[in-house]
Amino acid sequence: MGDNADFTAGSTLRINVNAAGLNNSLNVTGNANFTPGARVSVNLVSEPAALTNYTLVTAAAVPGTLPTLVEDSAFFTEMLSQNAISISLQLDPTDCPGNTLAIARTPNQMAVAAAFDATAGNAQADLLRAKMATATLGEVLQTLDNLGGGAML
Repeated sequence: MGDNADFTAGSTLRINVNAAGLNNSLNVTGNANFTPGARVSVNLVSEPAALTNYTLVTAAAVPGTLPTLVEDSAFFTEMLSQNAISISLQLDPTDCPGNTLAIARTPNQMAVAAAFDATAGNAQADLLRAKMATATLGEVLQTLDNLGGGAML
């Protein structure tokens, strides 16, 4: 992208990241300006590589405020950093998808999570586990509720 990119309050830059350490990014020849209230939203396309830095924005200069990160990963803590010419994201695992019990909130979710975590190595459960690795916290908790019949109550 040429010239400048300006993100004002309420605007959102959406970025996809994947397990191969790849992501889409914004590259501008001018400045990438983020004013207070501008946001970055990260979509985990596949389970991301832990402790990997993803460059999200590259520009001649990145002056101003670091954008707000819209963070909602169930199993990763997302952290933005900024230097003079770029904004980067680092994903740190807070828990692995095989430890859903660590994020369960209700007694029903805890019971389902304990049973689900015990299925490691089961092909069907592992498919669901891989899907949950990219889910938001709300989606994982809803999945636990659905599996346990909590959504039916």
